[in-house]
Order: sequence, then C-alpha cells, then structure tokens
Amino acid sequence: MKKLICTLLFFIFILPVYILANDVIIVEDSSNNISQKIISSFVKNVNGNYRIIKKSENNSNYIIKTIKTNVPELVIALGDDSAGLIKDAVNGQNIRVIVALVNNERKLIDNEDIFGVVNRVNCQQVFNNIKRFFPEIKAVGIFKSVDSNYFVDSLKSCNKKEGLFILDYSVTDMKDLNNQLLTTFPSFDLFYLQRDSLLLNKYFIKSLVIKSVLYNRPIITYSEKLLNLGAVLAITVDYSDVGNKMSLLANTILKKKTPVSRFIFPRSKVYFNKKIAKKLNINIPDSALKNVVIIGE
Repeated sequence: MKKLICTLLFFIFILPVYILANDVIIVEDSSNNISQKIISSFVKNVNGNYRIIKKSENNSNYIIKTIKTNVPELVIALGDDSAGLIKDAVNGQNIRVIVALVNNERKLIDNEDIFGVVNRVNCQQVFNNIKRFFPEIKAVGIFKSVDSNYFVDSLKSCNKKEGLFILDYSVTDMKDLNNQLLTTFPSFDLFYLQRDSLLLNKYFIKSLVIKSVLYNRPIITYSEKLLNLGAVLAITVDYSDVGNKMSLLANTILKKKTPVSRFIFPRSKVYFNKKIAKKLNINIPDSALKNVVIIGE
C-alpha cells in the first residue's frame, strides 16, 4: 500500500514538475534519417533543458497535448510534417518556434510564432558552387512544379547579379515532365535537380541521367544520395552546422531576445562524383576540390 501511494505521488506531483522543466521541446519527423546528426550538435550547445519527441503516424494528438500542457519556452520542428503539426500546437499559446529543414519556407513567413527558420542551402550557395566548378556555364535548366516555385523564384532573384541564364520549365505531372525533358535538354549547359516531389521519381531520374550522358550535360543536385544515380555534384548542408545554428537561435530566444534574422542558412557541404565527371569529360581543377567530399575515385 505504501509503495502504491509513493508511486501515485510521483505521477501526480514529481513527474509533471520534471516535464514542465523542459525549456525546449524538439519534434522530429519519423522519416528524417539525418535528425540525429542535427540533434547531437544542438544539445552540445543549447543552454536549457530539452525533450525530444519523434513524430509518428499515430502520436500527433499526444504531441499537441504535450506542448499545450507543458507550454515550453520554445518548440523546434525538424521537417515538414513536424512544422505542420506545431502550427496547431502553439496556436494562442505564446510559444516561440524554430523550424528546420522545411521544403517551402514561404508558408512560414507570415506565422508570427515562428522566430527562426534554419533551412537548407540557399540560392547564393548554389550559384557560388556552380560558378566555382563550372565557370564557363551560361545557361542552367530547372524543372519546377507547384511545391518548388518558391525556391526557383529565389534562384531567379539571386541570378540577377550572377549573370547566368536560367531556363525554368513549369511541369504539372509525369507526362508533362517527360515531354519537357525530351524537348528542352539540349537548350541548357547544366541541369539543376532540386528538391521537388514530382521530380524525385526514379523513372524520371533515370531518363534524366540518360539525357545527361547523351548531351554531355552535367546534373547538379541537392542530395549526395543522388550522386550514385548519375549526378556529378551535390550541394547540400552540413547537418552538424544545422544543429549549431539551431542552438544559437534557441539560446537567443531563451534569453527573451529576438533573433537578428528569422532565416538562417547553415554551411553548405559539397560532394563531387569523379566517376561521372570522367564519363562526361569534365575536368575540374584541384583548387576547386578543396574541402569537397570526393566519391567514385
């Protein structure tokens, strides 16, 4: 009986205090397999207590209830699913929010609860690396669907001072995409494959790689995983720096201060596929390969 009473007292008085002591609640997408690198870097530098909840298909209500009950100083969402969920959880709660690794930051701009966005590479990082590796390139081809319009608009805005010619083709479905691929590929010098759900189709990527070899046009992409499929260069983010940037934002917010900028971009990390470059007769000077991860040697 005594043991039962002690257990009840723990759950009624002690456990809620422990939960409420969390300054930061981190919600991560279950599909996000790089979260661990980000979180391990974040926890080394954050000045506050934190709790990590992994989002699954069945625990959305639990996460919302936990946030509304605990009212932490800050909630961090890692990924699009978590960011969408957090919007409902913090509504009217005066809880500040940081989101990281979202695909469409435009949806977040008008949300007053969001104090920081640590995102993927920005347009300037993409252009800097294109000019670094391919200084003679004049025209860059990009396909876009509805879910990537914002990033393409950003690229075009950046491009005003870069002088590259961007050929952006709007596509609506796979049939349209394949038709565009057949007719447009010879028009540009290089193709940039961005993060877009319509484009990430294995049949399209296979067709894209075939055209790349046929017309001797290199493919640059956002993920190192696509190098094995035939891209020559991947411009991605340093995930440990995502965690660092998140902790800097978090520490500022926990001090009751407002971040200088809402949108923060981590360092980029570049991967180079030497095997594909050789296949396309691309010669990259050694000076350009400094601090680059080389595969296919």
